[in-house]
Amino acid sequence: MLNADKELLLSNLKQNALTLREKELNFFNENFAAVGTQAALIAGFSMTALAELGVPEEAPRFFKTSFYLFTVITLACELHCVCSTTFICVWGPGLALRGPDGSINRAVDGMMEERDQVFFSFGAGIISFILAAIAACWILMDPDVAVLGSLILIGGLCLIWRYGRRIHARFKIRENEAVDFNDIDKMHMR
Repeated sequence: MLNADKELLLSNLKQNALTLREKELNFFNENFAAVGTQAALIAGFSMTALAELGVPEEAPRFFKTSFYLFTVITLACELHCVCSTTFICVWGPGLALRGPDGSINRAVDGMMEERDQVFFSFGAGIISFILAAIAACWILMDPDVAVLGSLILIGGLCLIWRYGRRIHARFKIRENEAVDFNDIDKMHMR
């Protein structure tokens, strides 16, 4: 009788732990989908800029080169972000659902490990997009207006950087503060 109660307790513990990990899996999946959507939008803007912006022949070579280079970098970074988030959103939950026992832990941990490269790619694309816009100011505008446009874009970039760092610091979870499921895993593995 006690052995049956113990097995029931362990089974309930395992089920509750899986429910918690499923919440975490859904959280990551939604976040990656949101970042991927924004990256796709920016990649679309970049592709449109490459295809539609008529760069005058007499535009300074430095600004033409800068515009094309930063636009291509933006496109590459954001497409990388779109592909990575798509792979993560498809394969992470797929592993959790169809993999062997314990796969949800591997899926959630893997999604967490991929965050940095996704956010780095997304951020690099944003910075490159703004630099391409600055180059476009100098290609398309009179110099006095280009100075003003460049200053506004640089100011916007500084605000994005400043508020991004502040928001990140506000919501950052330190390693020692994060919820850890290792103790639960060890309990029901015995």
